[in-house]
Amino acid sequence: MIGVAVAGAFAAAEEPTWINLSDFKLRLGQDQVLQDLARTELRLARAQLYPKVSVGSDWVVDGKTEYSPDITQIPNSSYATKDPTSIGLEVSWRLFDGLKNLNTINAAQEKVAATVEASLDTKQKLLVERADKMLALNRDRAILASSKRAVVRQQEALNISRQMLIDGLMTQSDVSIAASELENLRALNEQASRQLADSELNFEKFNGFQAPSKLDVAAHKLKLPASATDAADRAMANSPLPKMAAHLQSAADFNVDAARGAFLPTLDLVGKYTRTFDPTPAVKTVNNYALMLRLRLPIFDATLQPNLDKARAEALQKSYDRQDTIRSVTIGARKYFNDYKSLKAQVGRLEARVKEANKAQAAMQEEMKAGLHTVLDLIQTQRNLISAEQSLADARYLRDMSAFNLLGTMGELDDGSVEGGSQRLF
Repeated sequence: MIGVAVAGAFAAAEEPTWINLSDFKLRLGQDQVLQDLARTELRLARAQLYPKVSVGSDWVVDGKTEYSPDITQIPNSSYATKDPTSIGLEVSWRLFDGLKNLNTINAAQEKVAATVEASLDTKQKLLVERADKMLALNRDRAILASSKRAVVRQQEALNISRQMLIDGLMTQSDVSIAASELENLRALNEQASRQLADSELNFEKFNGFQAPSKLDVAAHKLKLPASATDAADRAMANSPLPKMAAHLQSAADFNVDAARGAFLPTLDLVGKYTRTFDPTPAVKTVNNYALMLRLRLPIFDATLQPNLDKARAEALQKSYDRQDTIRSVTIGARKYFNDYKSLKAQVGRLEARVKEANKAQAAMQEEMKAGLHTVLDLIQTQRNLISAEQSLADARYLRDMSAFNLLGTMGELDDGSVEGGSQRLF
C-alpha cells in the first residue's frame, strides 16, 4: 500500500501544470526565459575564473610496482610489489588561458544585452499586434453598424415601395426586387456579425480578457515623425533591432578571439595533497604535498582550426545580418510613413464620399416617393452608401495600423500608447 501511495505521489508530481496565459504574456514569458538562459551562460563563463577543487581516490584492483635495479629482491626487503590505494585533494587555478575565458565572458555579456534588446523588440511587436486586434475590432464594429443601418434603410424602402404599389405608382416586380435586396442585406448583416464575433475571440485570446465596449486607438493621438527621413533616423536611434544586431556581432567577434586563444599555452597554479595507504609492510601511509605550476601547450589538436574557421564564418554572417537589419529597419520606417501619409489622405476622401452618399440616399428616397426614380435607383444609391461606409472603415483600419507599425519599427511604442475606453490595456 505504501509503495502504491508513493508511486501515485510521483505520478501526480510529474503531471504538467497548465497555466492559462494570454498570448501577450506567454510570448513575454518566453523572452524572459531566453534572457535567463543568457545570464546563466554568463555566470558559467565567469565561474571559469574561480579555482577548481576536486577530491578523488584510486582503488587498486591489480598492479605492480617495478624498480630498477630491482630492490624488491634484496634479502629482507619490505618494498611493496603491488600498487597501493590512495586518496587525494587537488586545487587548481588557471592563471592564463590565452584570454580565451575573458573573451568568452565578453561574448556572453553581449548575448545578454542582445536578449534584452530582443525582448524590447518582442514588446514592440506585441504592442503592434495588440493594436491590430483592437483596430480590427473597431473596424468590424463599424462594418456591422453600417450593415444594420443598411437593413433599416432597405426596410424603409420596401415599406415605401409597398405603399406606392397600393397607390399604383410601383409595380409588383419593383416590390419583389426591394424585398430581395432586403434579404441580401440581412445575409450580409449575419456575415458581419460572425466576423465581429471572431474578432472579439481573437482579442480575448491575445489579451486575456474580454474587449470593452469602447476602444480608443486613434492614430492622431500618437507622436508621428514629420517626414520619411525623420522616421528612418528615429528608427535607427530607438529601434531595438539594430542594437540587438550590434551586440550579436560583437559577441561573434569575441568568440573569434576565444577560438584563437585556444592555440596559446595555458598556465595553472596547482595545489595537491595525496595520501597513499600501506605502501610497504613497514610504512602504513605516505603523504605527498605539492604546489606546482602546470604549463600546457597544444602541439596537435585537429578541432582547433575548424573551431576558429567556424567562429570567423559566424562573425561574418553576423556582420551581414547587422547590415541587413539596418536596411530593413530604415526602409520599413520609410514605407510605413509613406503608407500612413497616403492612407490619411484616402480616409479624408472616403469621409467626403460617405457624406455625399448619405445626401444622395436621402434625396433619392424622397425623389422615389415623388415617382422621379425607381426602386432600382434607390437600391443602387444605398449600395453605394454601404460600400463607402465599409471602405472608410477598412481605410481607417489600414491608416491606423500603418501608424502603429511605424512607431513599432521606430521602437517608440510603450504601455501608454493605447487605451481601451475606461480600461487601461497596458
